[in-house]
Amino acid sequence: MKVLVTGATGFLGKHLVQKLVARGDEVCALVWPPSTRSTLQNLSVTMLEGDIQNADLVMQAVKGNDVVFHCAGKVDDWGPRNEFYRVNVEGTRNMLEACRISGVKHFIHISSLAVLGIPETAPVDETMPYTTKPFHPYMETKLVSEKLVLEYHKKHKLPVTIIRPGILWGPGDTSIFPRLERLASKGLMIFKMGTGNNVLCLSYVPNLVDALLLAADVENPDCQIYHIADEERITSGAYFAALTKAISAKQPTIPTPFFVLYIAASLFELGAKLLRLSQSPLLTRYGLYLWSCTFIVNLSKAKKQLGYQQQVFFKEGMKQLTEWYAKTKR
Repeated sequence: MKVLVTGATGFLGKHLVQKLVARGDEVCALVWPPSTRSTLQNLSVTMLEGDIQNADLVMQAVKGNDVVFHCAGKVDDWGPRNEFYRVNVEGTRNMLEACRISGVKHFIHISSLAVLGIPETAPVDETMPYTTKPFHPYMETKLVSEKLVLEYHKKHKLPVTIIRPGILWGPGDTSIFPRLERLASKGLMIFKMGTGNNVLCLSYVPNLVDALLLAADVENPDCQIYHIADEERITSGAYFAALTKAISAKQPTIPTPFFVLYIAASLFELGAKLLRLSQSPLLTRYGLYLWSCTFIVNLSKAKKQLGYQQQVFFKEGMKQLTEWYAKTKR
């Protein structure tokens, strides 16, 4: 099978490319920025350097491929709205149009459970409506891009599948660990978000890749949406305790009310804006909501239709993550 992976050097993209190559697929990797291409240098892949905002390049990349995994996107809790929009919406539009013109057999879109907002009920399944109040540019643009995928299927009969993961975690993480290290260096890891009893919606990346490969093997894809998340109900307290142990930082011990953390996040954001920092603030309001709410999903549809079964569970996943982190610090 000839496959294109966008965002191929990103957290999810690297894991996916490795699995595709291992099973014998012919892989084309769309790489951006160019400096990240070294992360795939030991794999037998064709690499194209370029941004998904470049429509001509996207057309060149898509041509001749059977399946497209659209992993590229701006996944962050901080940044200007127009940047999220350019990547998550316009970039996705370019991909969809190129796939339509090229006659791609299957477009697999990596969406996000963020399109549902913060549910008031649990567990949630694929029938739950979109949030009507996306309060962050990431939520808003992922929602718009998912609707674009649905529109291309309806208007142009483009064969698509939509996968909605939760919070990505696992070896190779370039988002959560750096932030934890910064917090620990400032002595702020001692603060605990509330009671820490809220259940997180986590998606261990190797498990997510398994689901993506199952989706790719579906015959006659007809725009199904699947939720993919870890089944164990891991609380934020348990998760951050394990992560801080992995980086040998002090365990969070001081329960801190949400409103106190919200004020702190607002001040961090204000400081970042005033100083025009390129780096994300140590704490953001969106990140605070993400890590302090309870979000539980129903995986019945993915199990029944894709045959998905979680292979790696929390204890083993955290062991693998800790070993990876130790290697990066040698």
